Amino acid sequence: MGKRLILGLMALMLVLGYGILPLAGQEVEGSALKEQPEESKEAPSVEPHWSRWQYPTEFPPGSKVYIIQKGDTLWDLAGRFLQNPFLWPQIWELNRYIGDPHWIYPGDPLVLPEAVTEVAEAGKEEVTGEALEEKGEEEKKAPEEFKIPTPEKVPIPIAERWYLECTGIIYHDSHPFRFRVAGSEMGRFRKSLATNDVIVIDAGEEDGISPGDRFFIYRDTRNIGGLGHYFRRLGVVEVISTQPHTALAMITRSCHPAEPGDWLGPYEEETLPTVTEFPTAPQYQPLHIDLKGAILYIQDALYSAAEDNVIVTDLGEDHGVTVGTWLVIYRERKGADLPYSVKEPVTPHVTGLAVVFRAGPNYSLAKVIDSVDTILLGDRVSVYSP
Repeated sequence: MGKRLILGLMALMLVLGYGILPLAGQEVEGSALKEQPEESKEAPSVEPHWSRWQYPTEFPPGSKVYIIQKGDTLWDLAGRFLQNPFLWPQIWELNRYIGDPHWIYPGDPLVLPEAVTEVAEAGKEEVTGEALEEKGEEEKKAPEEFKIPTPEKVPIPIAERWYLECTGIIYHDSHPFRFRVAGSEMGRFRKSLATNDVIVIDAGEEDGISPGDRFFIYRDTRNIGGLGHYFRRLGVVEVISTQPHTALAMITRSCHPAEPGDWLGPYEEETLPTVTEFPTAPQYQPLHIDLKGAILYIQDALYSAAEDNVIVTDLGEDHGVTVGTWLVIYRERKGADLPYSVKEPVTPHVTGLAVVFRAGPNYSLAKVIDSVDTILLGDRVSVYSP
């Protein structure tokens, strides 16, 4: 009897003295966000519903709990309550019963981060979904620490150092160097020389060579008409001992097997070329071609090129082409190239985009960055401004 009397008195107090607590998720003055009254220590209740997740039904006192509505996403809710949609992981972190943040279900509860409470205390007002929507544009802006800064354009190397050490250079003279690879320390039968092999140089200390000196290994691979001889770099060697007219050197980097008779040229430290962005080839866009050049050689005597290949063009410093200049690669087409008669020229067919990493007076070496079609020896090139 006593227990029934006590329970009856408690029910009467709730109805008359304190009122009935609203359920979490029910609209309170148009809001789906509800904080319990300070005098209440009871956790808000959640209406039974279907959900893929095992949602909680109890929450710590004072929690900010939002009941998910149809059409909600964590992205939108972060923008609404935290004023920055990129902060959605903060909401998910407090509600890890949700296995996949891409799937949330109406009726499930969400505990909101402290940021919502802090905003409420600063404004001395209840923070509700409706109140946030009514705030002015200035108030909706994210706090300074939440703003995502515009990324600055920083220099990006177009290639690693080994790429520069394994490409080539053009000389008008077919004998531009003083020293050569005389052979291998292992004997005359060792012909293919690579990393860690020791070579013999046909010059020594009386010719100006000292231990520690470094050289590029060069090979004359092609006489490119009108430009000069293309000397391919095969690797890097470092002198380890000298005699009056001979020296021993170890190959520290091998790009291509060296052989007796290859040339040795001074090693020069080159600055890595940089760009601030990597554009894509401008397919089907009008090309403003003021300067026409052509691909006269593809390193390793290839007939076609793709991304990362080295192309040699006849545009150089005399034409305003320098390290970092972008070149668009294209193929001119005429109406006669088509199966049916077309009298006017067809828009040039863009095959790729390259950036210059080494230039001389009348030539340039460029790395293919974007290849949208097979790049062929003889394709045209022109300066391109991304």
